[in-house]
Amino acid sequence: MAGIDDVEELRQYLEKRREELEEELRRINRFLKALEDMITEKSFSPADKIKPLGAEGPEPRESMKTGRVEASIEAKPQQEKPLRTEILWVSRGRPVAWVDHYPHAVVVRIDKSFGFRVDDTLVTRFLEPRLTEEMSKDMREIEEGKRPKDKRFSFHILDEDGIVSRIEVVDHGEVARRRDTIGKIRWALKKFEEKKMGENL
Repeated sequence: MAGIDDVEELRQYLEKRREELEEELRRINRFLKALEDMITEKSFSPADKIKPLGAEGPEPRESMKTGRVEASIEAKPQQEKPLRTEILWVSRGRPVAWVDHYPHAVVVRIDKSFGFRVDDTLVTRFLEPRLTEEMSKDMREIEEGKRPKDKRFSFHILDEDGIVSRIEVVDHGEVARRRDTIGKIRWALKKFEEKKMGENL
């Protein structure tokens, strides 16, 4: 049988642990409230009315929609033309994806013929969760006072008839984060092509 000292130590540990969990729950509730406020705010702007970054000409067609509730882009580039454009992925000897670099954002354009579906698991189980993770990380830092509210990571995935056509990411020019984001998108495109090739065998 445990001694009195052991029981008292266990009681103190459990009380301390309870306080830690209660504080964690309060923090999670504040975080959820911030996310709910953000979603409510965005719900007033229909996704098919959001003009993509750097877009010129008329608004997107009715068929241009977001696949899910992603964070819509809040800030546009300081200039219409990108600082530079790079080929992101080549399929069967032909470029099918490009990345446009802006001072505080990147836009990945994907050729519709590549067929990268917005409901593919590489989007729903890989890209979206990881980009959402980055957004959640910033929300926590904002909540803790470690990051300005206007420096929050956000992203927007646009599809046309169910095919991903653009991935817009506001990263405020954070070089390491941008490199990581582009790497994730390139990996998803690579795996998608491998999957397509496997299906055609």
